Amino acid sequence: MTREGMRVLACTGIALMLAGCGSSSSPSSATSQPVPSRNLARDHVQNRRFTLDIRYPPLSPSADVLTRALHARGEAARHALMQAVKAAPMARPLRLALVFEVASRTPRFLSVREKGFIDAGGAHPVPLHGNHLRKVRPSRQDAGRG
Repeated sequence: MTREGMRVLACTGIALMLAGCGSSSSPSSATSQPVPSRNLARDHVQNRRFTLDIRYPPLSPSADVLTRALHARGEAARHALMQAVKAAPMARPLRLALVFEVASRTPRFLSVREKGFIDAGGAHPVPLHGNHLRKVRPSRQDAGRG
């Protein structure tokens, strides 16, 4: 692997780690950003340079903070792939595959599992794994009960 390829791979890993840290440690910043307007269930782009496939679970409006955090994580992974596409020579198509799925749902908590990989041109794809846990806000109907 070339020095430039190693640099792209290192930057990709660092960007993804920082995105993961930012989404769980500062929920207030996640609430100030709007949810992306494109299809919330799947983000898919394929061309001769790269394939991007991110799938999101359907979540209720009471989990809007978690929805924003998942989309921020997906956008960070997308950004890392686009940086690799710009820097890497066209040896083969690069690929990002990321799936978010609900691991557990209770009346008070929602857990989402993240799994996938990013192939940024190195010898092996970089695995992407994470868990996102959020306390679900009670709905207005539930708030009146007591």
